Amino acid sequence: MKDTELSIIENEGARAFFTTRATRAFERREALSVQSGTFGGAVIWPHLVHGTDIAVIGREQLGKGTVIFEDHDGAVTDVPGIALTVTCGDCLPIYAWDPARRAAGLVHAGWRGTLAGIAAELVYTMQREYGSRPEDLQVRIGPGIDACCFEVKEDCYGQFLDKYPWAEGYMYARPDGSFTLDLKGINLEILSLCGVEDAQASPLCTCCEEELFYSWRGRKEKDRMLACIYIKGSPRGEGAGFKPALAVSACLAGEACRYDGKPKLFAGLAELSRRYHLVPVCPERLGGLPTPRNASEIRDGRVLMKAADTSLLAGMPEEDQRKAEEGSLIDVTKEYEEGASLALAKALAFGAVKALLKSRSPSCGAGSVYDGSFRGTLAAGDGVFASLLRKKGFTIFTEEDPVKDI
Repeated sequence: MKDTELSIIENEGARAFFTTRATRAFERREALSVQSGTFGGAVIWPHLVHGTDIAVIGREQLGKGTVIFEDHDGAVTDVPGIALTVTCGDCLPIYAWDPARRAAGLVHAGWRGTLAGIAAELVYTMQREYGSRPEDLQVRIGPGIDACCFEVKEDCYGQFLDKYPWAEGYMYARPDGSFTLDLKGINLEILSLCGVEDAQASPLCTCCEEELFYSWRGRKEKDRMLACIYIKGSPRGEGAGFKPALAVSACLAGEACRYDGKPKLFAGLAELSRRYHLVPVCPERLGGLPTPRNASEIRDGRVLMKAADTSLLAGMPEEDQRKAEEGSLIDVTKEYEEGASLALAKALAFGAVKALLKSRSPSCGAGSVYDGSFRGTLAAGDGVFASLLRKKGFTIFTEEDPVKDI
């Protein structure tokens, strides 16, 4: 999904991604930790110091949830189900995948780390620990600040020239005496000198793309993006390990949260749970509405809830029924919209791009919803949550779709 997280590496052996400002790094990492707990994996969180120390992660970390490594700027592993992560504001995430030896690495490279040679250290660490050959590595530099925006002072310029004389080709003088630095180009050159043949850098600048990324240099934003790579599969040899997420209406997942206080368990849930990490959400509850609650329907763009039982109106003249019903309705649009936003945030934190929703609901209905007459009449349209998901590019299914198609 283009505005939630960017795919950096996606193949049969590994997955790597970089989040956008649609979610925050700590939310995405917490969601990864929750998911890892379902199969005994782990999430690695280096506390960055802009150095070159890289943690080597083995099976001893399995089942520990989120594991913090102080004073490290990256990690490597050959264990499936361990998610390596680093946070980035404008600094570069550098991902490495060795398909021959099924090993992965991820480091954080700001200008200090780049100067110190953390890209080379990543290659050397994977050579030492796993026997990786540089020519086998697939290395990707994710989004980060580009030369167009990365201004440095003369002392920084001098430090790079002293260590890497060839770096002059990646630094550009400005009329005011300052310089701009091409960190991506320098790291690509270092990787090439290490023998890496397959290295690429994202063209996206975190400072320029203000609608897509947080930026410390550009806007002094404290939130960060999360870079992550993991080896696919389960650490126990069974199951799928990290799986793509699927947002699910909580009632379809078996939670008693429908307006009538009952669940609506989806018959294909067990099969879906083998393919997806299920993320149950109930926008109505998240919006503060009770369970059970009176029925709601959408009329003229507003969500209206019955304030009382109007079944006793049956038999009255139609015009009198309409007037009585109008006086018994409460506008709960605000609660539905707030709940939809919170449900979306939860889905995005897990990286979901698909959703399985309860049909015809004023929140989750997709394609048709009850028309606000409270007479069981359907009208074309989406519920509040479904509409929001569509705007974010989600693919939406309902319980009426075949399981094989979801």
